[in-house]
Amino acid sequence: MPTFWLFRPCCRIWTAKSQTQSIALGDLVGYHIYPNEVIDEIRRRGIATLKGNHDEKVENIISRPDRLNESGKKYAYHLIREDNREYLKTLPAHIKLEYVLNGEKLNLVFAHGSTRSIDEYVLIDTDEQYVIDMMEEADADLLFVGHSHKPYHRTIPTSD
Repeated sequence: MPTFWLFRPCCRIWTAKSQTQSIALGDLVGYHIYPNEVIDEIRRRGIATLKGNHDEKVENIISRPDRLNESGKKYAYHLIREDNREYLKTLPAHIKLEYVLNGEKLNLVFAHGSTRSIDEYVLIDTDEQYVIDMMEEADADLLFVGHSHKPYHRTIPTSD
């Protein structure tokens, strides 16, 4: 999530469109000074959420009052309440959903970085065969990743 102020309009859109299913691809924290507000809203709405690399980083940070003097991203990590720290620890690395569409099974796999690593970037120019191999390992027909924070979609033709 880039900022809480961009997150709030998304919440209004979800409400207006009666969104039935949303999946957050991670990094609820690390880029803004409103981590508790974002986590609280995600939890309130029951949005399925993956653990991003910034969410994972919270597990190893010990907060003390003097740490609130740190600058940049580090500052926000120390604002996170204990209940939200515990919540971030529970987030999964992947979510896999199986749909049946026109009588055929369709596997959707969601990951923060990739199916192999929370820190791996899968970009629009990542080698096609590498992506295909990763998707085959995960039994994914569609793969959704978010680590790069760069929106794109890509179709990779296969022999099937």
